[in-house]
Amino acid sequence: MSSTDKLPVHPEDIAWTIGLIYGLDTLLEVINSLQPGTRRSWAYLALALMSDDQNEAKNYAEIALIDGLPLEGWRECLRTGADPNKFSGSSLNLPDLTARVISTDIQYHEEILSQWLTAI
Repeated sequence: MSSTDKLPVHPEDIAWTIGLIYGLDTLLEVINSLQPGTRRSWAYLALALMSDDQNEAKNYAEIALIDGLPLEGWRECLRTGADPNKFSGSSLNLPDLTARVISTDIQYHEEILSQWLTAI
C-alpha cells in the first residue's frame, strides 16, 4: 500500500482483502504501519465498514476523514455514523451545489451530483 507505483487495485480493496483473510486485528496493525494520507484513509474506511462495533466504526471513519479521505468515500463514513462536523465544510456548500445540479447538463457531471448527494 505504500508503493510509489500506481497500484492496479484500489487501496480500499487491498484493506478489505487483508481484513477478510487475516482479520481486523491484522488490518489494524497494517494501518498503524502506514504513513497518514489517502492510502491509509481508505484502509481506515474499510476497517470502519468491517467493524461490528458501532462506536469503533464511527471512530475509524472519522480518522479516515482526518487522514484526507477523498470525497467519494464520505457517504460511506456517514453510514458508519461519522460526525458530519468532521467533514471539510467548504467542499459541500449545499445551496451552490443545488444550483449546479439543476442545470440541464448535470448528467455529464457525475462528481457534482455525488457531492450534492453527500451534502444532503
